[in-house]
Amino acid sequence: MGKMFDIYEREGFNYAKHLLEVSMIISPNIENETVEFNLSTLGDAPIYYTLDGSEPTENSTLYTKPLQINSTCEVKTVAIRPDFTSKVKSQEISFNKATLKPIKFSKPVHNNYAYIKPETLIDGMVGDPIFNTGAWIGYLGTDMQAVIDLKEMQKISSVEMTLLIEPGNYIFGAEAMKVEISEDGENFKTIKYEKYSDVDKWKDVAKDIETVVLNFDEV
Repeated sequence: MGKMFDIYEREGFNYAKHLLEVSMIISPNIENETVEFNLSTLGDAPIYYTLDGSEPTENSTLYTKPLQINSTCEVKTVAIRPDFTSKVKSQEISFNKATLKPIKFSKPVHNNYAYIKPETLIDGMVGDPIFNTGAWIGYLGTDMQAVIDLKEMQKISSVEMTLLIEPGNYIFGAEAMKVEISEDGENFKTIKYEKYSDVDKWKDVAKDIETVVLNFDEV
């Protein structure tokens, strides 16, 4: 494929140059609590990356093996060829106490999202504004109950949830959020409950990604 693009360039043809951009395969690893980045590009062009949010250049770190990310950062990548430099592709990763911790659902997700793993909720990334890309979990007719094992006793004072609102596809925001804690994983105590809105009230909201935060006294 890379040789074909060389011919296109030599002959002055127009072609889809986005095919030359960096491809990212991002995989959360719960066992070692890292997010793995596998980068590639057609023709195996050199890929350079940064982790501090700066723009990558040919003076940046050369990609030679999968990246193992274990702290908050912004991964930026670029493929640089002798006659073409790709657009910069980036992904932010945000770590908190729940990031990449074991998670399970008490109730099954909607069938449209059955192929998505629970780890999507704690992978450190915010989904894009398209509901069927594999970055969102959906429920219909039942509450979502997610149990996250922090693996050790920790103090918490807030819980944050990111919502995709897309009324055109009958995807609405949360009606309420409740936080419960447990020391044994069996017996839970309610810490905070907050009601947000009836689903009908979300129908007039434009397509958006919103974040709701539930704050409470530290426990």
